[in-house]
Amino acid sequence: MNLLPLLTSPRPIAGILVGCTLSLAGCSDNPTQETPETDPESTPAQSVDAEGTSLRMTRATPAATPTPAPTPDPKVVNWNFFVKHFINNGRVIDTGNGGISHSEGQGYGMLIAEARDDRAVFDDLWEWTKANLGKRDDRLFCWKWAPNDTGDGGSVTDSNNATDGDMLIAWALLRGAERWQAPEYVQAAEGILEDVLKLCTLEHANRLLLLPGVEGFVKEDVVIVNLSYWIYPAIRDFYAHSQDDRWEQLMDVGLEFARIAKFSKYQLPPDWLAVHPRGLDIASGWQPDYGYNAVRVPLHLLWAGVLDERYIRSYRLLAEAVPNLSSLPATVDLVTGAFGESSALPGMAAIYRLVQNPIQFRGEAAPYPGPMEQEAYFSVSLGLLCNIASEEEKKYPPPTEAETP
Repeated sequence: MNLLPLLTSPRPIAGILVGCTLSLAGCSDNPTQETPETDPESTPAQSVDAEGTSLRMTRATPAATPTPAPTPDPKVVNWNFFVKHFINNGRVIDTGNGGISHSEGQGYGMLIAEARDDRAVFDDLWEWTKANLGKRDDRLFCWKWAPNDTGDGGSVTDSNNATDGDMLIAWALLRGAERWQAPEYVQAAEGILEDVLKLCTLEHANRLLLLPGVEGFVKEDVVIVNLSYWIYPAIRDFYAHSQDDRWEQLMDVGLEFARIAKFSKYQLPPDWLAVHPRGLDIASGWQPDYGYNAVRVPLHLLWAGVLDERYIRSYRLLAEAVPNLSSLPATVDLVTGAFGESSALPGMAAIYRLVQNPIQFRGEAAPYPGPMEQEAYFSVSLGLLCNIASEEEKKYPPPTEAETP
């Protein structure tokens, strides 16, 4: 096994969490114009009909120019598409995964609802989440809920949590609390985050690791992690809110792994990463792929203001290895370097569009043009999150001091 070596301890990125706060035509006068006198020569002539009746010729009145309809706001259009196609009574439906629901989807839905200032849908999502996924003894959420065969209900089919889903929900609650001045959201978010730190973190190899779930990811002296669960902008907000140093430690470790966990000629992170006492490796027991999980790593980095080429360059090189973004693969085998057979989803392509030129998409430009009619939940979610990340580029400024070498 060829391990990527680890330093004795991660070196913190100075200043990356300091000062981070949670946030999210007149008309000119026309000169007076004089009315011209009537020119007798220009007065329409009169004619008579066969009976001698005068027929006065009149000029036709020009038809009024219709006022063009206002252009719909793409943000509203895209959000309405999401609500129509993927939300049913507060449940986000994973249309590409058998119609199940999960804590990740609820968190994504709540995040997008907050960004689009839709409190009614936000509250529907939150109420469904509490009622249907909040069935654990702690304050975390069951990760998976499946509809029954008759389609008139369903139940939890895996009561383990998914730490990224828990963090997404808590992050959405903190953001919603600020937008709508709702302190009850803060209390709920703080409870979730306390249990994430208590139950889903572990000291290992001189580092504080983020476990993907409470159960099933510690195997003797090896810990399995998922780098896409390090939602860097959320972690920055959690530290700013709580001033708990464990969030800062998690940020440092997550950035260290994002910099050094690179495999194959494309230098990409695997979906599932094994942390050994002396190094990192692709986790055994999972496909050795960079794919549907790890593709979120560059999105989270850019969203958090991490623009350093040491973190971003490998994703840009992957995008440049194909003729165009529509040729990108959804997965890359990190053992052989072979591209998977499936093409990258449109929402995944939006991430690479953001990677290629993050400056271009600051402000009003959107890396994701909008969903297609048959596009699935996960792709649309990634695309809308890309757009929100590009809108918030000033919220998370890059570190002011040099990052670790």
